[in-house]
Formats: sequence, C-alpha cells, structure tokens
Amino acid sequence: MLNRRRVSIIVATYNRGELLCENAESLLAQEYDSYEIIYVDDGSTDDSPSVLEALQDTHSGRLRVLRVENGGPGPARNAGAEAATGELLLITDDDTIAPSDWVEKMVSLYEASDCEVVSGGFRPFSMENRIERYLHHRMCVIFGDEAKEIHAAPMMSFMISKEHFAESGGFCDRRLPWGEDWELCLRMGDRGWVMRYDPSVWIVHHYQAKWEPAALRIREAGATGIYIRRLGKGWTGAYTIYSVLRFLMSPLWILRRYPLDLYFLALRMEAVFCGARVKAYLSGAGK
Repeated sequence: MLNRRRVSIIVATYNRGELLCENAESLLAQEYDSYEIIYVDDGSTDDSPSVLEALQDTHSGRLRVLRVENGGPGPARNAGAEAATGELLLITDDDTIAPSDWVEKMVSLYEASDCEVVSGGFRPFSMENRIERYLHHRMCVIFGDEAKEIHAAPMMSFMISKEHFAESGGFCDRRLPWGEDWELCLRMGDRGWVMRYDPSVWIVHHYQAKWEPAALRIREAGATGIYIRRLGKGWTGAYTIYSVLRFLMSPLWILRRYPLDLYFLALRMEAVFCGARVKAYLSGAGK
C-alpha cells in the first residue's frame, strides 16, 4: 500500500559542502513514496552552492534548493517550511545520514503518538576520539535512552505538521548562535503542545572532533540560554543560580553519567558552559 501523507524534508545548510553529498544520498534513498527534499543554503561561501546545484539538476523531481541571505538555521528552516508542499515537515541537519526507512518510521511514530511533535533519536557516525565521545554522551545524558515526553527536542529528526508549524510562528526570526530549536520548543510548550521523543527511530549524526569548535558550541549554548529566557520573559536569575549549582555538583554527577576516561573533559566542558552562562547573565545578554 502506498504511503499517502506527503512529507517535506527540510535541511538548512551553511558551509558544509564536504558533507552534503553523503547527506543527500541517504535522503534520496528513502523507501517512503511521497516526499520531497528542500535544501536551504544559508548564504554559504564554500562549494555548497555548486554541490547543491548539481544535486538539484540530477534529482529535480525530488530535490529542490533555496538560497537565502545568511541569517542562521532558524530563519533558513522557516524559508524551507514556507516553500514546502508536504502535509508533514521533517527537519534534519546537514551533518546526518538517514537509514532508508527513516521517513517511513518517523511518519509511523507521528501517527501513533497523537502528539503535535515527535523527535527521533541519534547514533554517532564516529566515536574515534574523546571529543566525539563526549558530545555523544552529553546528548545521551540530556535525552536518555527511553521513549518519553520532552520539553525540547533536537532538530536532527523533528516532525511536525505544516499547519502546526505555521500556528507556532516558526523559528525565531532573530539570528541565534545556538538554541533556535529550544526557543521554538519553549513556545510550543507554552501552547500546551506535547513533544514525544523516541530513540527507537534514529538517524546517524556527525559530531565535532576538535576541542575549539566543540567548546565554542558549549559556550554558545550557555550564553544563548540567557538570551532565550529573556525572549520568553523568563526569570533568568533563578535559571543562572541553577546552572551554578549544577556545575558545583558536577564532580559527583559526572562520575555517574560519563565514562571514567571522559571525566576531566566533561568537567572542563561544564566549566565552559557555566562560565558562559554567568557572564551572559551579568552582562545583561539580550536586553
């Protein structure tokens, strides 16, 4: 029996030309029969435009490319959602590799959940070095390994109807260095919408492998959290105090949640995160 609900896969990309062919190959190999792929080039300055143009020329019946002025992944995904022809939007990242049954399983998960949003799990592309292993374990600490309702979902495997996405207002139109997904999920939660996470449906994810970009990402997460709280009129004082207390307790809980050989790396990353959050709070980020 043919699948009937049309799905629009939306991939925002910026300067990831070296990963695009691998990503597109996996998305083009989906067993689901009714879907389109929309790449939104967020003003890339590498070879991404030429790579995407070649993909579009070869797969014009399935794959489309939009090009927008660089504004971050949130506004780029909004552009993709606006152009989508599918009833369901399936958002993923440009550094993922999808199993051939990914779309089919995500649709089944969505239809069985009776929730506004469903999010799938993730598996690492590589665990060859300590940075990759740390980042994967960090994601596991956040989301766990059981199906459950969550307050915020990653954008690696995120499904919502086009109608609900439009009703939510989409992603923040301001440029955020991190957390555009979290900001969207907070607003969806305020509406009383339910987000269901199920790691049994997964996608493969590339993690950063070097200290500098990984630490920058953690630092941005810490700082932007304050800005997002202020956007939502949240009380950032208690939020910052919680972050400090969490860091002070981290020598204990890291022992339980991370492998022993990652202990000092995890501790160092928690210090980076907490320091960025406190600094953002004291500087009045986003005022």
